[in-house]
Amino acid sequence: MTTLLSYTFSKLQNSGILPSFGLDVPQDENKKQMIEIVKTHNLKGYIYPIYNAETLEELDEDGSALIFLEVVPETLWGEAVSIFEKCGYNILHSKNKTKFGIIVSDSEIDVHTTYLRTELDVNDDQSEGEIEKKVEKKVEKKVEKKVEKKVEKKVEKKLHHKQVDAIERNASLRTIEEFLSRFKRWPKRHLLTIIGKLSDETITRNQTLRSVIANRAAELCSEHVMSGGVVDLSA
Repeated sequence: MTTLLSYTFSKLQNSGILPSFGLDVPQDENKKQMIEIVKTHNLKGYIYPIYNAETLEELDEDGSALIFLEVVPETLWGEAVSIFEKCGYNILHSKNKTKFGIIVSDSEIDVHTTYLRTELDVNDDQSEGEIEKKVEKKVEKKVEKKVEKKVEKKVEKKLHHKQVDAIERNASLRTIEEFLSRFKRWPKRHLLTIIGKLSDETITRNQTLRSVIANRAAELCSEHVMSGGVVDLSA
């Protein structure tokens, strides 16, 4: 069955990069074979996994492992990394830009030791088109998450600035007139909440005019501020 790794390898080959996944193949032998194939098929270069006995153990025990791939020549590093990223892999970048790491599961490693398109199974259960759709969905989800995070951060910043502005505006209120101006469009229930915070007074909401309630709220707020207190206007 074609896996995401096989699909990625086909994309590499389409770009002229011969991929290999001979994890248990001696490096010298692997490189020699790949150099010959690159020359024969007039390819730009090749990519192969760096042998590590611990990696093989991790695949057997945990089912997945971090595998480092080396690109030859180095000039193909950026192109190879870009292909893996477009196919949905999270890349661990190398500082010297000759190697990079990917997480691979044991179920993905059903690709040939040295991968050429001519070696693909023609009776494959899963077409490249189906794999491509899965890759596109995976990439779309990543993009959507990034966009959502950016929007959330912008909204949070706006809310924070609004809260800061509101606190600064409220802190400047001192006189009854200033508080009345602030309460101009406040509904009765919010004004009664403010009154309840500053006194034990009981005011009947339905039987008392809004203007009377607003005046009393303004008086209490002004008195409280003038005596050195801080008014919480979050109703």
